[in-house]
Amino acid sequence: MLLLLPRTTKEDVLFLKELIEAGKYREVVDRCYPLEDVVDATRYVETEQKTGNVVLTVTAGGVR
Repeated sequence: MLLLLPRTTKEDVLFLKELIEAGKYREVVDRCYPLEDVVDATRYVETEQKTGNVVLTVTAGGVR
């Protein structure tokens, strides 16, 4: 399977930076899962019921 990633230009990054600094960009996080629960997170995404991003959290030494 070939995975094609979008190309990001410097102009794209600067545009996003301006939006963030102006307070016009708001990220939407639907749910957070610890990395150990990546299978559950994937299952949730595949239900197509998510309303925002699903975040996997990575811990160092068991501290989040």
